[in-house]
Amino acid sequence: LVLGAEVAQLCLKAANLSLTKSALWPAHKMLLSGAKHLNVEDKWTTHYDLSLELYSSLAELSIHLNKSDEALEAVKEIQQHAKSLEDKFRSQCVMLMHLTSGRDRNYQLGSQTAIDILRDYGVKFPNKLFPGQMLIENTKFKRKLPGAKLTSMLDLPDMTDKRSLQIMKLLTEFCALNIFLTHQDKNLAWYAMVRALSLSVDKGICEHTGLAVMGWAISLKDSGHYKEADEYAELALRIMERFPYAVGSLH
Repeated sequence: LVLGAEVAQLCLKAANLSLTKSALWPAHKMLLSGAKHLNVEDKWTTHYDLSLELYSSLAELSIHLNKSDEALEAVKEIQQHAKSLEDKFRSQCVMLMHLTSGRDRNYQLGSQTAIDILRDYGVKFPNKLFPGQMLIENTKFKRKLPGAKLTSMLDLPDMTDKRSLQIMKLLTEFCALNIFLTHQDKNLAWYAMVRALSLSVDKGICEHTGLAVMGWAISLKDSGHYKEADEYAELALRIMERFPYAVGSLH
């Protein structure tokens, strides 16, 4: 058991090193090997952190390499044994990617799944906005901003809270999914953007803050407010420059 865990740990390190060099297939091979060596009945009890990282990495890489069956097997393993909602997060993102990619992609189901996960996190998310709610949410958000100026977000600290970072990603994922819906509810996508920006004001900014601001810029452009859209897009770029370029970054 100890030897198997040590080999699995080495495989995980080798896979991570390969990923930094964009060697995806060798990394995938190492992760599969790690899972094979860790294939013991009580691994989630004796080696929880290693199991979580190994299977989460395997799920993410498998879905990127179009190996859906392997990705879903890893997701199933995590969903059965993860101790918390936060620990399930990476596998949930893989499931969202599975639902919205490939020949059988289903953006409507992916959108609803994102909403369901957000509600699990305690985020209040309506099925439909009542008249005037967009104005209310916008007013509440701007009241939080120093000087009621969106550019004041540049003075906010970086977001470090893990749960908030996960919620931010889910909110921006939902916005992206709504772009592809045939009967999309643009108001709900807009609501998600405002919620993401409001959370940033409370908890700090991250890469997904930049995506939310860019989403707002696109919404302004679509409604014919080109000057404001250009200003918001510039702000989104400035926010993104706060964060280092790295493998997997959103730049």
